[in-house]
Amino acid sequence: MQTECRVASLNLDGASFVSKFDFGDRDLTIYLFRHRNGDYVLNVWTGVNGKVVPLRVQAEKAITVINHKGETQTVVPPNGQAKIIADFCPKLVRNLSSNVQVLRD
Repeated sequence: MQTECRVASLNLDGASFVSKFDFGDRDLTIYLFRHRNGDYVLNVWTGVNGKVVPLRVQAEKAITVINHKGETQTVVPPNGQAKIIADFCPKLVRNLSSNVQVLRD
């Protein structure tokens, strides 16, 4: 738990809450933040251990996915959409634009 909190605080320090995406699933949480540098950041997770939800994130450029341990992965979105998986452990998605859209697969 300490690592998850450290990763979140390092990536959300100075960020402001923008909105919550609502897919009608109370076990899926997706928040959008605006970082002080103008970058938009998603925070995604499910509330049930073992539940996974495939998502597509609209992105105009490569995005960075950061898992709960702080490990990063660069995803280059083919056709402007990157696939990510929401699961029980929170993930952050960085390098997004203000008009980001999230679709459930």
